[in-house]
Amino acid sequence: MKRGLYGSLSFVHFSFFWYTSSRLQNIKLKNVDQEIKQEFEKMDERFDVLTQIIKSGFDSIDERFNVVDQRFEAVDKRFEKIENRLDSIESRLVEIQRDIQSLRHQLEGLEKRTKEDTDALANDVVEFCKRLDVLEKQAKQLQASQ
Repeated sequence: MKRGLYGSLSFVHFSFFWYTSSRLQNIKLKNVDQEIKQEFEKMDERFDVLTQIIKSGFDSIDERFNVVDQRFEAVDKRFEKIENRLDSIESRLVEIQRDIQSLRHQLEGLEKRTKEDTDALANDVVEFCKRLDVLEKQAKQLQASQ
């Protein structure tokens, strides 16, 4: 009977140990599961914080790009005004060059006419000088004959 009692006691001891260890394992698994959940919650919180930091960084970058874009638009408008002014100046210079060419052409014509007129007048002056000489001779002759 010792054996039977020992066997029974062993069985009870083994059953109690098995029950206790499986229960402890369940408790440990539950604790591990809770710890894992808590760690995941902490990670979620950290990811939320990281997401907010990244989002604020991107928002800041977007704001900076908007400011830079506005500045570029202002510079583009200034360059457009400068380009329009240069185009206007260029067209005015073309007009001035045309006017200068026209004036040169007119001046050449005037110089030609002036030379022709001067040559004609020189001939007339020579003729008048000859006539004056003739008239002076005639006047001297008239004075001498009186």
